[in-house]
Amino acid sequence: MSDIKKLDFSFRAELQQLDSGVWYYAVRVPDYVATAYREAKNKRIECTVNGGHTFQCAFTPVKTGEYFINLNKEIRTKLRIQLGDEVTLSIRPDESKYGLPMPEEFQALLDIDEEGNRVFHNLSAGKQRTLPH
Repeated sequence: MSDIKKLDFSFRAELQQLDSGVWYYAVRVPDYVATAYREAKNKRIECTVNGGHTFQCAFTPVKTGEYFINLNKEIRTKLRIQLGDEVTLSIRPDESKYGLPMPEEFQALLDIDEEGNRVFHNLSAGKQRTLPH
């Protein structure tokens, strides 16, 4: 998308508990936000919760067609957010190369290991995010 700022949004929503075997605490993404990102074919975002914690993530779809942003225990504890609390989310496209911060040590390893660098960059984007994480 040429005008990336069109994907900057801020909204308020309630922390909900999802009926899922994988994700449990999440905030519903308004339909207009999810639609804008789907139309832009952008899956990765940078999310700031209550102006106090920024992290990289993606929208999580559920069977109903809705999308959510998961808030893990670390984030909820740090920001003292509990089930039912209303939070403010500010989101923007994640413009980082890997979708997560690249640790300096891992980048240094890739810089000196030609074969490791080649193997790493032949992995899917999801697996490339997993290794530095």
